[in-house]
Amino acid sequence: VYHSIATAAPWLELRNIDRFAKSYGMLCLEFIRTAKSSQDLGEDFGSGLSQAEVDYLIDKEWARSAEDILWRRSKLGLRLDDKQVARLRAYVEERCKAFRNPSLSVVADNS
Repeated sequence: VYHSIATAAPWLELRNIDRFAKSYGMLCLEFIRTAKSSQDLGEDFGSGLSQAEVDYLIDKEWARSAEDILWRRSKLGLRLDDKQVARLRAYVEERCKAFRNPSLSVVADNS
């Protein structure tokens, strides 16, 4: 797994290859495959947590809060400062608005 990730994204830092391999295995290729550099992963929220990874967690793993991403899924909350957490929280809240929009909900017809 490590070799496959490093081959697909030779520009990744070793700490991220290790974290991705342990957290996602080969599934991480879904959010790193098209990137040619770390900048292609979008905003870096700190400690290697990229916008592409956050988007993957929201879209594929149903993460709905910064706390879920930082503590339940990654423990990166130990490494981010308050400003980074606040930025991630704002991003996740904005990105998840569509999931909380009542007009998008399906309501069962009990008639």
